[in-house]
Amino acid sequence: MYQLKKFTLLTLLSTLCLLFSFGCCAGIKIKPPETQQNLITHLNRSTIMFVEIDPWGTKSFCGGVWINESSFVTAKHCISNDEGKSKVGDEFKFQTHHEFDGHYPVNSNSKIYKAKVIAFGTDIDIAILKTEDEINHGIAKLYKKNIRQGLRIHTMSHPVRMSYNYTQGIVSQIRDMEVFPSGNEGRFFVLHVTTSATNGSSGSGLFDDKGELLGIASFISRAMPGAMFYIHRDLVVEVLEENSIPYY
Repeated sequence: MYQLKKFTLLTLLSTLCLLFSFGCCAGIKIKPPETQQNLITHLNRSTIMFVEIDPWGTKSFCGGVWINESSFVTAKHCISNDEGKSKVGDEFKFQTHHEFDGHYPVNSNSKIYKAKVIAFGTDIDIAILKTEDEINHGIAKLYKKNIRQGLRIHTMSHPVRMSYNYTQGIVSQIRDMEVFPSGNEGRFFVLHVTTSATNGSSGSGLFDDKGELLGIASFISRAMPGAMFYIHRDLVVEVLEENSIPYY
């Protein structure tokens, strides 16, 4: 599904990483944050927010998490078109924390980047995008341990027009859902967390105390108003490895 169109030094290094440690890059060390403020800074730098232009200015509507030097992961439904579909090559606009100044709505004069879809899960609410823009950003390692009930978690989300919101909570439960609450079929091995759900938070990351990625925000349930469900890290890894996309 994902074909490299040109080889760069970064692509070569990423390929070598895959050869020595399939699915991940072991060559670069990402130092875990030592304080809560360092953690928040790391989450700010390791996430993006999708933006669109409307008559009232620039609006944020979904998030994403950097998993290597040029690619980030988000929820597939965030990049769906009017027909509820998406395809490889579709282009979307986004911003990073460098452009965030706390202004409401988002400052229309701030820099906007572009990224294209390179892969997505067939029946998993996960998509991967890649940018050709040179951006100084952080990278979130994927959590390697078993995710347990009660694990303390942190989120950095981008509700509509209210970007870069930090919250924390715990993993309430790990659930295996075969059917999406709205009736759409899909695989939903998810993390049910105690942080509240807000419109526009989809695609944002769920992290542990070290800033490692646990999951991607996907949906809420009518049966549990205010609860947010995150696609489990294992399904994120499945999409990455099926498409030979390096991660840490």
